Amino acid sequence: MTYSGSSGERLNSRKRYWMIVIITVIAAIAFMIGYWFFANQSPPFSTPKVSEIIGDEVFTVSPESYVQHNFTVPTYLTFTQLYGSFNTQNSDNDTIRVYVMDSQNFAEWQHGHANTKLYDSGEVKSGQLDLSSLATDKTYFVVFDNTYSANSKNVNATVLFYYLPG
Repeated sequence: MTYSGSSGERLNSRKRYWMIVIITVIAAIAFMIGYWFFANQSPPFSTPKVSEIIGDEVFTVSPESYVQHNFTVPTYLTFTQLYGSFNTQNSDNDTIRVYVMDSQNFAEWQHGHANTKLYDSGEVKSGQLDLSSLATDKTYFVVFDNTYSANSKNVNATVLFYYLPG
């Protein structure tokens, strides 16, 4: 009988096969780890810039009235976030309602018509705002509503608009 190769050559051939398989598996695992690592990293400019301070103040909301702050989201932004906190500074029973609405819904709300709010705190003594992905090319209103009360409210609010340009 004639053999085409010796048993030593077949052993080397198997070793080479398994080495290729092991190297391929290691390379695939390294690729997946690298992809996962870089896909979960924020871009180097990920620290949002403060575009506008919507409010950073203590102010009074008169009885049966409201105070509004507005800001516009330009079309060239890719990341937007409205973030802030607020609290009333009068007695423990004093509450305020805070809304965030676009200009169309703000106009509807002003006239007592049905409207959609992106944020509605309810009647609270304090609260947090955290809205991401606001639509671009729109004007928004942050409203501190005291229309339901016969008492003035002193409100301490810090509301910031963060963004990343596109």
